Amino acid sequence: MRRPLLSLGIIVAWALCASPALAQVEQSIEACHNQIDDSLAREQRIYRSVILGRSSASGASVAEVRYDRLGKAWYKKTLGESSTNWILVEQSQPTTPQMITDDAMDAIMEIDSIPANLGGITFPRPSYFTTKRVLTSEMVPFLTSSMRSLHCRTAIVCDVARQSVGLTSEQGNEPKIVTVNVPGCVPLEWQSLPACHFAESQDQIAAADIERFCESVGNQMIQREKEIAKALVEYDAAYRSLLQFTGILDQFLEEFRWTITGGIRQAASMMGWLQGLPCFLASCEEYPTNLPTLEDYLANPSLLPPVDEDEEEDTDDPPPFRP
Repeated sequence: MRRPLLSLGIIVAWALCASPALAQVEQSIEACHNQIDDSLAREQRIYRSVILGRSSASGASVAEVRYDRLGKAWYKKTLGESSTNWILVEQSQPTTPQMITDDAMDAIMEIDSIPANLGGITFPRPSYFTTKRVLTSEMVPFLTSSMRSLHCRTAIVCDVARQSVGLTSEQGNEPKIVTVNVPGCVPLEWQSLPACHFAESQDQIAAADIERFCESVGNQMIQREKEIAKALVEYDAAYRSLLQFTGILDQFLEEFRWTITGGIRQAASMMGWLQGLPCFLASCEEYPTNLPTLEDYLANPSLLPPVDEDEEEDTDDPPPFRP
């Protein structure tokens, strides 16, 4: 009973910390860079969860890292033979880690930035690469669509950062709702970045730096994800080709097993039938299986065949020379 209550208390505390009215955000170039990095990293994690899949907390493997809706990292750790918990990754409290159960992790786990009723992604979901009985080429359109979505989301974050620079900080640095209309993407309403509200300071240098920074980081992230997707497609294509080859070879051996081995079996049985035929040649006579060798004749001369004396007298050969 204590564990559910503890998990409920952690969720309530997390919800209080998530309230934007309680958070005091500093307006500076460095803080704005950090908030842009967090927003881009979130969209990157959503993109990878789409193509690689994301299971529930109970189905996650040990040492797997998940993020909550505040962007904090949690990793799964075993506490016994069959017990696991999620531990908050914080360097400030290494001796007293904050732990929650799988159910509590599911309740605070990171969700899509776009609501589900507007086309957002829902979790848990399987990976594209776990689809069976399809070719890799059949999954390329879905991977391309996911990459295009990442392009749009990156452009949306940069446009939100650009619009946030022109906003003022009011009501405890709460994010404001801005309308984003990126060419080629669906128009959306997005929350601004409070750390980038520079309208009060009128800092034009900061505004130019923020726009250039977001575009540079976003392009690097997209290029890296393209290379990773290329490697994934190459590996998946090679793996599926190997499975097809082994399946075809196995089917070939199953179909032609009796065709190939049947002829060999018939030839072997025919060799056995030949021994029943009568033999009229001298070469068919049976010889001793163990014939004496030269060493046997030298050791025992009696093994030599006897010489016929009559045949020796009738020969016309001259007598041997005797000194």
